[in-house]
Amino acid sequence: MNPTRGRPLFAEARRTGCMSISWRGVTKGGPRFVEIARPPCKVQGFALPVLPTTTQDSLPEEPVPVPFPTQVRRFLQGCLRRLRGSRIPRRYLATRQLLLEGRLATEVLDLRQIRECARKLSGDPDDLSLYGLATPDWYSRGIRLTGRTVIELTRDSQARFIAESVTATLSAEGCPIATVVDLFVGSGNLLYHVLRTIGAPSALAVDANGVILNMTKHNYQKLELDGMKPPAQIQFIEGDWREALGRLASDIPASGVPDKGAVLALVDPPWGAGYSREGLDLRLTHPPVLEILNALSERGGGGLVYAVVKTIPQLVTESLQAIAECYPVLESRRSKDRDVGSRVHYLLIRVRPDNASPEQTMCSATQ
Repeated sequence: MNPTRGRPLFAEARRTGCMSISWRGVTKGGPRFVEIARPPCKVQGFALPVLPTTTQDSLPEEPVPVPFPTQVRRFLQGCLRRLRGSRIPRRYLATRQLLLEGRLATEVLDLRQIRECARKLSGDPDDLSLYGLATPDWYSRGIRLTGRTVIELTRDSQARFIAESVTATLSAEGCPIATVVDLFVGSGNLLYHVLRTIGAPSALAVDANGVILNMTKHNYQKLELDGMKPPAQIQFIEGDWREALGRLASDIPASGVPDKGAVLALVDPPWGAGYSREGLDLRLTHPPVLEILNALSERGGGGLVYAVVKTIPQLVTESLQAIAECYPVLESRRSKDRDVGSRVHYLLIRVRPDNASPEQTMCSATQ
């Protein structure tokens, strides 16, 4: 809107000393007034438009649009976003659903598609950094992603924060990690940063989707060629996560012996119906997180077993309480990086302490 249209009105407002303001709807050209009686005021340094006192009877047939400065509009929109901050935007949910269930779910994306997906999800076309590389860098090295991996991956800044925080907590407990198990590996970026930070000698990477798993194996091979692969021995397993836990207990039982280290499981199952505008409900993921923790307690080898559950700040409180009633949830850290802290969080859970039997730690997944 042309701001000069309101200058006579501002001058009259200053002269008359109005005291209150009310609006009658909003048109395409801007808000329309009904009654105004307030002196000029400011919102964070920007003067709000003020008009002389008017009554309903004296309104013209076509009310005069009031100029609404761009800065003020942006300020008010920011206030509205903060008020709605506890809810997930519908546009984000729609894009997420398209990448998870549409034709792009298992299709390898080119760089243009990757940047467009990132732009729709976060507003930044180069937001999808992984393996310590920016988007153009990892793509130029031959690393590829599918649509499902794009929406589910843990970005570098987020994965690094979780890995460093978990490592610091476990170090304070005096508990070295012998084996890391990623039950839903996806892109493998969270596993990548955890292995580089925590220094575990071995790892299992599990995914039921063969296309996704083969893509991740391909990406790790590219990292190995560039000398960027974590030093751990990684075994990729295509299949159900329960079968992988059975292999964990039978193939590497020594990994759970206290003097050789504990098992650390990365738990990030498909969110499915658990992810809505209200936030993330860990009881509705596929499978439910509590069911995974019970299986870890039962089959995770002997000795100490920890689990890292990736979450978001908008977490349904009742789902967290259901887990806390069954297992000790260790203190977690909050990222000082606003971009990270507003998008990702985690739970560090002691699934089984030393010499505890499965019956002592299992809990009902229906809670």
